[in-house]
Amino acid sequence: MADHALTHDDHAPTPLWCECEKPLPVHLAERKGAARSVCARCERPLRLRLRLA
Repeated sequence: MADHALTHDDHAPTPLWCECEKPLPVHLAERKGAARSVCARCERPLRLRLRLA
């Protein structure tokens, strides 16, 4: 195993999902009938959150 694999890196990994306090959703169409929602501020995908109404 390489030495660099055992050292701890202080840099946190980039989050996969948007972590903005108030995201601005934008819907992007990838192909006909399929769209995904991303944040206009950080350009990361929005996590789907289900809430009881």
